[in-house]
Amino acid sequence: MEFLQSYYTDIGIKRKNNQDSLALIKARTADGDVLLAMVCDGMGGYKFGEYASKLCIESFVSWFRKELPGYLYAEGGMSRVLPDWKRIIKNVNAQLCGFGKQQNISLGTTLTAFLFYGGNYYAAQVGDSRGYQLLHRLTKLTQDQSVVGREVEAGMLTEQEARSDKRRNILLESIGVTDSVNPEFYQGKIEPGATYLLCSDGFWHAPSDEELLRYFDSSQIHDNRTFRMHINYMIEQIKQRGEKDNITAVGVIPMEQTEGPGEPCSTAKDRHSRVKNGTADEKRRGSAAEAAKTQTAKAQTAKAQMVKNQTVKIQTAKTQTAKTQTAKAGGVPDDEVTVPILADAGDNPFNIVLNVICTHADDIANR
Repeated sequence: MEFLQSYYTDIGIKRKNNQDSLALIKARTADGDVLLAMVCDGMGGYKFGEYASKLCIESFVSWFRKELPGYLYAEGGMSRVLPDWKRIIKNVNAQLCGFGKQQNISLGTTLTAFLFYGGNYYAAQVGDSRGYQLLHRLTKLTQDQSVVGREVEAGMLTEQEARSDKRRNILLESIGVTDSVNPEFYQGKIEPGATYLLCSDGFWHAPSDEELLRYFDSSQIHDNRTFRMHINYMIEQIKQRGEKDNITAVGVIPMEQTEGPGEPCSTAKDRHSRVKNGTADEKRRGSAAEAAKTQTAKAQTAKAQMVKNQTVKIQTAKTQTAKTQTAKAGGVPDDEVTVPILADAGDNPFNIVLNVICTHADDIANR
C-alpha cells in the first residue's frame, strides 16, 4: 500500500508561540509502505508546552525507527504495536511530570497517533486532538477525553453544541499533567477511497462536517502538493473565522487497498474498534484473519530470517540523505514533503522515504 500525505501547522492569530507538534514518517518495506502520522497539542507556560509536545513526538518517532522494523517481518509482530505505545505514553508522562515538579510548573500535551500498514490502522489517543475518516460521511475515529467530549458521547450534548461550549478546553486526560494517564487505543481497517485527517482542536472547532468532506474528498486530491493546498486553504478559513488557538492538521490518503501481512479486520464490526489496555481481543479477529495468517506464514518466516541475518536498522550514513523538517513558525514549504528513497527494498527491507518532524521547542530539558 502507498500513501499520499501532507500537513500544515500555523501559530494562529493570537498566540505568541506554536505549541503544536506533528510528525509524518514513512518507510518502504517488502510488503508496501508503513506510515506513522501524529499530532500533539502542547500546553504549559512559555516554551514548556512546545517541549511537552516535542518530547512525545520524538519518543514515537524513535520507536518507529528502532523497534517497529523487527515487528513487520515477525509472525504476530503487529500485535505488539499498541502495548508498546501504552508503554511509551506512560514513560513520556513520567518524564514530563518529573520535569514539571523540578521546574515547579505544569505542562502537558495531547496525542493523536495513527500507524497505517497492511490494510489496517492502529491508533492512540490522549486528550482532545482528533482523528477522522472522511468517506461519504465524516467519522470521528477517536473520542475526545474532555468534559464536553464525554457529554457528547453520553448524548447530553450535540457535536455542534460542544464546539462552542465554554468548557470545551477542560481535558480529562493529558500526558504530563498528573502522575497517571489513561490513553485510549483503536484499530480498524483502512477504507478504500477514504481520507484520514489528524488535527489539533484549533483545527476542528470551526469547520462543519460538510466543509471537511468537501475539501478533503480524496477523488479531488491526486498529489501531495494539491493535498497541501487543501489543508492550507482550510486553515486560512479557520483563521478568518477568529480561531485563536494554534492550528495543525495532518492528512493521509491510502492509494490502494490490500489486506497485507497485518492482522486484517475481517468483519463489519471490526472495521473500527476501541482496544482495551492496548491489547486486541483475540476472539474478534475472525476466521478470515487466521486464514490470512496461514497464507502468509511461510513468506513471513523467510523475511524474518532475512532480517535476522541482515540486522534491520537505519544506517547513520544513509539517513543523512533523509531531510528532517522543523517548522520554526507557521507552515512548511511544499517542496519539503517528499524525501528521496534511501535504498531498494531488496537491499534493506525498512527504508525511510519520508521524515517530517515539525516541532517548535528548543532543548530546554536541562535548563
